[in-house]
Amino acid sequence: MARGRSQSGVVRSHRRGRRRQVIRRRLPVAPWIVVTTVVALAASGLVGGYAFLLSTGCSGDPIKAVVAAPKEISGTLQTAARSWAGTEPSVDGGQCISVEVREQASQDVVSALSGSSTGSKKDLPHVWIPESMAWLEMAKISDRGKKMLPDSPPLVATSPTVIAMPTEAAKALGWRNEDKPVDKAGKPTWGNLLKLAEDSDWSQFGKDKWGDITVGMSDPMASTADLHALLSIVDKNRSAGVDAEELGNVSKLKSTVHKETPSVEEMMGKVSEAKAKGDPVGFVSAFPALERDVWKNNFSGTESPLTAVYPADGSLDADYPLAVLQNVSWTDATHQEIGKQFGEYLLGEGQKEIKKGGFRDGTRREASSELTGTEGLATQITATQRDKVDSESVQTTLATWQAVARPANVLVVVDSSSSMSTEEPYDGEKLSRMDIIRKSLERSLDLFGEQANVGLWRYPYDDPVAGTAYQKLVEIGEFDKSRQDDIESQLSAVEPAADGGLNDTVVEAYKNVLDNYNKTTGAINLVVVISDGGSESDASLSNEDVTEELKDLSAKDRDKEASIMTIGYGKDADKDHLDAIATATQGRYYPAKWNDEINMQILNALYYN
Repeated sequence: MARGRSQSGVVRSHRRGRRRQVIRRRLPVAPWIVVTTVVALAASGLVGGYAFLLSTGCSGDPIKAVVAAPKEISGTLQTAARSWAGTEPSVDGGQCISVEVREQASQDVVSALSGSSTGSKKDLPHVWIPESMAWLEMAKISDRGKKMLPDSPPLVATSPTVIAMPTEAAKALGWRNEDKPVDKAGKPTWGNLLKLAEDSDWSQFGKDKWGDITVGMSDPMASTADLHALLSIVDKNRSAGVDAEELGNVSKLKSTVHKETPSVEEMMGKVSEAKAKGDPVGFVSAFPALERDVWKNNFSGTESPLTAVYPADGSLDADYPLAVLQNVSWTDATHQEIGKQFGEYLLGEGQKEIKKGGFRDGTRREASSELTGTEGLATQITATQRDKVDSESVQTTLATWQAVARPANVLVVVDSSSSMSTEEPYDGEKLSRMDIIRKSLERSLDLFGEQANVGLWRYPYDDPVAGTAYQKLVEIGEFDKSRQDDIESQLSAVEPAADGGLNDTVVEAYKNVLDNYNKTTGAINLVVVISDGGSESDASLSNEDVTEELKDLSAKDRDKEASIMTIGYGKDADKDHLDAIATATQGRYYPAKWNDEINMQILNALYYN
């Protein structure tokens, strides 16, 4: 380990009370001045002043705050943190402080903060610097996240989201920074790229041997660039809803994606391998990336340089917000002060390290000569920065992509008990709870494509023929237009009546999904239960019996991973029992106490799981 560095990026003040370190420190003033001053102080009885002269820094073992940051900036932040330590930062009248920068993927922090991942509180950060405000908004989907994260954190760096292309391909379209776009290509935008991939090939641009114009994508749940690209395509008008045109764009993107990789780094590696074989677009023609990704690739002296194409209609930036956590048990005022001071350093002197790391400053205007002088990157960005996103836009975008991209096998079970006739205010009118669920379900199910199988049941229902407590309204099957119309028609005809039936119904519904299991790789198999009640005292299966039976069914066939997602609608929903039902099958419980939460929680249960 190099001298002066501690493990895991820990930055500590070098004054730690060890005699040897104190002796080796430089005196803050010339020694002859110290001697003269000490003599004078001794004569006046003020020898204690000598200690003041020699102790201009902090003291004591540092109080440490943990900073979580993604891979691409964690090293830069560790360097900045070491420089900050050299200033001997302190709190409480001279107590040394430090930060430990931990490399942690943003999606993992989202899971940890939402409480959906295992791990102890010692693994949780005091400060979080994700790649983008979009990750903060994703964490703020939950009420828990809203309370612990600030609304307007400072931005310590930026890296615009770009369309990364092999330089030869960008030149052919006239999409390099110095070029005028070829008429047939149009301006460089995500929309035009999708249109080219759908309707054109490279022969139209003088490249007869290149074949189709293809697009690559990485997982938007792991890649900030791909998440930003999706946000630019899906929710163009920032309405937090998805209209027909936007849904069409997502379907178009999915159909035109030629290659998928786990990460942008791997995508670049595959493009480089194709170029080495003599085909610059042999893997893909274009893919989302951050400007820094392109800089890192080109700055290394690669023989496969890329061009960062800046969308003419604006881009979302990776803007690296510094979020000091609040209202959580594992932090306190001191850790928050450490986070604040480190943030102030990063926005000031620390910008030197930020820019050296291939980032622009928080305004996106200033950058190092290493970045602006690298081939394929713009010295100044003329395209506008798109508006910040909110949590609903992020949620809707991810749900839409999941719905279009993943095979699904879903049985929706709706509570139609008498309490569902209760009227509630909704969108400026009074509707029954049943009507509110109907509207929300129709809107949410509309995101599914034909790769999904969907069915609909209701309970309670005294079926005189089958002798069941539920009614199979629509059997699980391919979600084509006919089935969608059938589900909407059946929902419209449901009238709330009677009570009970939950326990028997969820067991049979779970068996039904297991019997109709979708074995396709990556497919989800779900039962989604929407109820405003829960507990049953006179059911044929007790609350304890139903959870035990569900556990047995879940463990019976390890090759079949199916879960029950429960949504508790209204303040009277039995959280404990609905949560127990979901947990028995490794599912989740989603509370929707208020009417404006029901649509969001249906989306969460169906797609964001």
